[in-house]
Amino acid sequence: MNVNLAPFNNLKARQAVNFAIDRTALVKIFGGPNLAAPSCQVLPPGFPGHVDYCPYTKSPGAKWSAPDLAKAKQLVKDSGTAGQKVAVLSSDDEVNKAVAVYLQSVLNQIGYKASVKPISGNIFFTYVQNTKNKVQINVQQWYQDYPAASDFLNILFGCDSFHPGSDSSINIAGFCDKKIDVQMKHALKTALEDEAAANKECDEDRQGCHRRRADGDPLHTEAHRLRVEARRQLHVQQRVLLARLSSLGQVEAR
Repeated sequence: MNVNLAPFNNLKARQAVNFAIDRTALVKIFGGPNLAAPSCQVLPPGFPGHVDYCPYTKSPGAKWSAPDLAKAKQLVKDSGTAGQKVAVLSSDDEVNKAVAVYLQSVLNQIGYKASVKPISGNIFFTYVQNTKNKVQINVQQWYQDYPAASDFLNILFGCDSFHPGSDSSINIAGFCDKKIDVQMKHALKTALEDEAAANKECDEDRQGCHRRRADGDPLHTEAHRLRVEARRQLHVQQRVLLARLSSLGQVEAR
């Protein structure tokens, strides 16, 4: 979801989508539980810093349980965005198109006028990055380039990854909070130099370091979901960003 374009520049609108999506339906589209699993976090299960917590579900708790359409519809109404047109972009392969069609049905259910726009996979990835194309929401997967939390957090949500008007702007959500960005970089620097101090730094901010996540977030995690060992010193960086990204509306992701 693009946090800089209507309707998803409204936090309640982003939250509504998260409450409305049936993540088990997406698991089925991606091939079933052997290939995918529901997730409520930016970081996949098995990554240091991942916390089993899902606020966007019928019964908030450690795991996703069920969609809450009633709450989603109310949030759309409260946001003042009901009735707005939303185009769901996807690449033109069958799986991603199926996800886009499912998202279209969800958006229509909660009060939007949604359509699906599949485009060639040859241009899709760069097309959705360019702000000139005004992409409101798109179907996307992320594959790590190297085993580190920063390859999720800094890359996908850092200000340095957002380049308006460019085909190379991997922060597709357009999320850039200068305060959070400074905290991310400081946590990474501290962790690399003194892990114990970094842990202490994070522990002193318990209010934020637990059970908060991005709104942009991933709706599921594919089975190859990166069960590699990340360097332990990046644990703090993960926790700090997950603590602060609630304004993104993870996909509330993250």
